[in-house]
Amino acid sequence: MKQDLFTVEICVSTMHQTDRSLLDTMHLTCKSKLTKQTNDAMHGKWEKPKQGYTHEHVVAETSEMKCGHEINTENRDDAQSGTGLFPDKPEVICDILVVNQCDRDGREEIYTASGKRVLWIDTTQRGLSRSRNLALSQARADICLLADDDMVYRAAVVDIVQTAFSRYDCADVIGFSVHGIERTFKRYKTRAKRVGYLSSMKMASVELAIRRKTIRQKGLVFDIKIGAGTQFQMGEENAFLFDALHKHCHIYFVPQCIADLHIGQSTWFDGYDRTYFMGKGAAFCAMRTHMLWLLMLQFAYRHRRLFAACCTPWQAFLWMLQGAAAYRDCQRQQISQSVPTQHKQKDD
Repeated sequence: MKQDLFTVEICVSTMHQTDRSLLDTMHLTCKSKLTKQTNDAMHGKWEKPKQGYTHEHVVAETSEMKCGHEINTENRDDAQSGTGLFPDKPEVICDILVVNQCDRDGREEIYTASGKRVLWIDTTQRGLSRSRNLALSQARADICLLADDDMVYRAAVVDIVQTAFSRYDCADVIGFSVHGIERTFKRYKTRAKRVGYLSSMKMASVELAIRRKTIRQKGLVFDIKIGAGTQFQMGEENAFLFDALHKHCHIYFVPQCIADLHIGQSTWFDGYDRTYFMGKGAAFCAMRTHMLWLLMLQFAYRHRRLFAACCTPWQAFLWMLQGAAAYRDCQRQQISQSVPTQHKQKDD
């Protein structure tokens, strides 16, 4: 029986300026060529962003389920002969959607010689969750992968994702394994399994593949009050997964490696201080669970050795409570701001 084919998009997030070589280093390529006309268009579109660009999302889509090998486009003269851009190198095969957080709003679209779309969206919105929501709302493929700019995808990533969703045809979200380059990223189970609430708390966004139809049908979104670029800089993927489980989505883990991840210094972690624990408390609160206090207590106790030099478990717990309270304040403020808007729409 022939395997069902799914289109796959890879949503890449980065918190610093980048250029088109980002796609090359993530193995989002295959063997083909660009014409000089497309080469020039791509060069103009993928120059390093101007000052003020703070965050990007790249959505790369392929319907052929193929990925190739890495190329490097840095420091190359794009004004080459008509034989194309790096004739002996591969071309990005994917439809690409860039959601770029900057100081203006705009939308531009070009196509490569092979018919692949490059859509660039400038937005004045801020925050990782907002960018992900916008990127996912503009995505067109069946399956969306979430990624960071410091990971390199395995050549077979799309085939792995396709096979997993074909085998677990009821899955709405599948988590895969990721290999740490500088050190171990995480220790994974060796067998596939169904993921519940507790297991979902151990999953990271770089491991996730999401069925886009589920996002639309279930109304799943990333909480814009948490995540990088907000007051509470963590936990948006775990709150997303809890929301998915609340809405009866099926989540699985498949022990297949899809990428290698550079593990460097975190862009937001400054130590186990008050800000960190308030963020953790806000993330727990965003999960909308009746076990809120229990989750905070177990976290403070289980990880007490990690922050023993910074604070006591009790102090960590109190800071998490403060974070949960601050999150609820943000939630109430968001609701109060939306009510006048709804009344105004009704009056109009």
